[in-house]
Amino acid sequence: MRKRSGDSRISFAEFHEVDTGLLQVVRPEVVISSLLARRFDCVDLAQRLHDLGFKGKYRVLTDALPCPEMVLGELRSLFPGLDIEIDPIPAHLSA
Repeated sequence: MRKRSGDSRISFAEFHEVDTGLLQVVRPEVVISSLLARRFDCVDLAQRLHDLGFKGKYRVLTDALPCPEMVLGELRSLFPGLDIEIDPIPAHLSA
């Protein structure tokens, strides 16, 4: 896990670091990931958060999807009780 320079409220973690211990130390209100990453995707992380009993918000950032409602519906049906939303990548972060 890494902290963002100058901001103790933002932490970065690799997928393999997300466990009970990390959630107890960081106590995140929101977890943000991309739809797809090199070694995991949002389904993998949603599964992990669900299994760990995460009660915060999970936000998935992605470029435009043809039917984001379908992806969101699938995620919500797989992981009931997990607060999931799909949000577009902010313009200043994409390129």
